Amino acid sequence: MSPGPVDGAPAPADGSNTDSGWTGERPKNGYGLSNEQRVRLADPYLRDLDMCSGRNFVQDFMDRVNNHPELLDTFYKEGNGSKWSADDVIGEYGIPKIEQLSDGTWRAKSDLPTPPKPDYLLPDKQELFPRRDGNADNAKLDLMAGVRRDEIDSSTRIREAMQTKKDENGWDDDHPEIVKLDEERNQVLGRISRAGEYYGEEVARSYVPEIFDGSRKVQVRSLDADGNVTLQEMTLPEIKGGDLLDKVETAPNSGNYQFDLVHATTDGGFVVTEAKADVQTELGNRKVGVGDSERRVSQGTEDYLRATLTDMIRRGNADTRASDIPLGSGYVNELDLAQEMLAALAEDPSKLHYAEIKGVSTATGAHGGVSFGLYDLSSKLPRN
Repeated sequence: MSPGPVDGAPAPADGSNTDSGWTGERPKNGYGLSNEQRVRLADPYLRDLDMCSGRNFVQDFMDRVNNHPELLDTFYKEGNGSKWSADDVIGEYGIPKIEQLSDGTWRAKSDLPTPPKPDYLLPDKQELFPRRDGNADNAKLDLMAGVRRDEIDSSTRIREAMQTKKDENGWDDDHPEIVKLDEERNQVLGRISRAGEYYGEEVARSYVPEIFDGSRKVQVRSLDADGNVTLQEMTLPEIKGGDLLDKVETAPNSGNYQFDLVHATTDGGFVVTEAKADVQTELGNRKVGVGDSERRVSQGTEDYLRATLTDMIRRGNADTRASDIPLGSGYVNELDLAQEMLAALAEDPSKLHYAEIKGVSTATGAHGGVSFGLYDLSSKLPRN
């Protein structure tokens, strides 16, 4: 892609470099605006933005952020640099996460753009499945959710203690007591992450068999013959057996190079699940491509799905213990599993359901249910 006007940000009719064509009183910042409106508001500062590659985009965008406070205010909240919306994109690139340096300038936290979020088949993206009264898993899920909540509370107490000591004593981040507390908090943050992974996967294991039982019907977005978005009823398939990754010995223990759960279905397809501890937990992302084509892609997208399947094939190729053991046996080679998943996807894309399950916690930190979503891999539906 060559440098040029940003998609969705046409130049004003009078050729002006200062008038974005905004009608009415010009907003002071991007609060309450849609992504399209923010891009239009920022139009004077986005002319000829370098879109040749993700890295070029981030570098050029940050140069403009530091030279034009209006651009900063359009996409970021005043003072802390948080985005008005995590979903904002300019053209094909997500706007970067940023941080402020001691000299007051801003820099991107990564030299690659934030990846666009996935699209969802459900009209409201996620559907809530409440806590199941009397379910045998509740006690275990309550315990795991409580462990995570306790660690979060511990992190909050340490952070507040650090700030109090700074305020009362005038200490900076390099003071030995602050450094010690910061190290302690980092350890707690690590425990929060691990507790979240355990709880997220366990809650998904508990709910997937009930959601994918072969009888549950959901309304999903689709396109009619005229290309208009409509809703149609989908019956979710029935899974058979447990998580196939439990039979894989070559997958990494954690990271962005594996799925959380994979189940076969009775119709010859698969359910792939990304599990998160909380509805506020962001989806992970990973790098794909090389050179100018290198970019980050989000969980829930076809690029992420295929990149992870490629990793499975690579690990399976390196595993010489078995090359043709069928699914359903006591051991699964990742190569065979990935190839069967790709074959199902090629035969009928609807046979591979890419799902999201996130835990829902109560005000007291107990398990309160899950939110369930289905990712759209078609790339045909408009974003929801």
